[in-house]
Amino acid sequence: MLFAFSTVSLSGQITTKNKLIPSEIGFAFVLGNEHNFLFDDPDYNYQSKIVKLRLLYPLLSKSNALALIFEPQVVHLNHQLINEQFVTPDEDKYLEKRARYTRKKQMTLAVIETTLAFKVKIYKKLNGVVTAGLGLGYIDTATERLAKGFTFTENGSIALEHPVKERTNLHIAVGLGHVSNFNFNLPNSGYNTLTTSIGFSYVLK
Repeated sequence: MLFAFSTVSLSGQITTKNKLIPSEIGFAFVLGNEHNFLFDDPDYNYQSKIVKLRLLYPLLSKSNALALIFEPQVVHLNHQLINEQFVTPDEDKYLEKRARYTRKKQMTLAVIETTLAFKVKIYKKLNGVVTAGLGLGYIDTATERLAKGFTFTENGSIALEHPVKERTNLHIAVGLGHVSNFNFNLPNSGYNTLTTSIGFSYVLK
C-alpha cells in the first residue's frame, strides 16, 4: 500500500513537472514604428526594437492549435518629441520639459507578456497564427506621452509559420502594439506601433 501511494505521488510530481516544461521554445526579433499608414502622428518619432523569448504551452491535449505563450522581452526604444507645443504652458516647468523631450533619447522597456495564440493549417507546410497578448513592464525614462515606471503592453499579430527542419519552425508576422499605463500615472498618452517580426521555435515535445 505504501509502495502504491509512493508510486502515485511520484507520478503526480512528474506530471506537474511536465506541465511546467513548454512544448515549444523560441525567440523573435520585432521592429516597430509609429510612422505608418495607420498612425503616423506628426508630433513625435518613436521606434522600437524588441527581442523576445517565447515559451509555448498548449491548451488542448496533443495539439498546439490553441496555446498560451509566455514572452519575457527587452524593448529598445528611440524617441523624440517633434512638436514642442504638445507640452502646454499650463504644465509645471513646461519650458524645461520642452527642452528635455525634444532631444533624441534612447529608452529601455522590460516586459513579461502573456499571449493567446490560435493556429490553423493553411497548406501542407504552412500554418496561420493569430495572437493577442497583454503584458506588464517597466520603462526607464519619462517622456511627454508616458511616465517613467510600470507600464502595460497590448499586442496583436497575424503570422505565418513554416517548418524548416523536423522540429524547427520559422515565424514571420505583422502586428499592432500599444504601450500605456492605464491611467495609473500621468502622462498617459501612450504609444502605438505597427510591427514586423521574424522568429524561430524548436519543438520540445
